[in-house]
Amino acid sequence: MILYHGSTSAIKNPDVFHSRERVDYGKGFYTTPLFAQAKSWAA
Repeated sequence: MILYHGSTSAIKNPDVFHSRERVDYGKGFYTTPLFAQAKSWAA
């Protein structure tokens, strides 16, 4: 399965402990199978 993250660089080891707390679904490392959605997150 290919997943995308809204970032301009490759993330080999996601670190969920340093993510923001006040986001839609709480702390975490969000991914999507949709390239267009990840691209919009990175903007």
